[in-house]
Amino acid sequence: MLATNDNYLELLKTFPLRPIASEAQLEATQKVVDALLDKAKLSQDKRDYLNVLGTLIYEYENTQETLEDIMESNS
Repeated sequence: MLATNDNYLELLKTFPLRPIASEAQLEATQKVVDALLDKAKLSQDKRDYLNVLGTLIYEYENTQETLEDIMESNS
């Protein structure tokens, strides 16, 4: 059984990890990333959380670029 760290769970309670589906959600996620990056030193939990947020942003941006490419090719 995996042990859970309360610090990571608190991060999830504050800003749950979900796929990004809109520009508003992207902006909200980016604000959380910026707040974490402003800290001098991050715990392992915060680094892991930041890593997942970055992955969600990356996936959203790649999805948007793909949709834009499809729309442009249909014009």
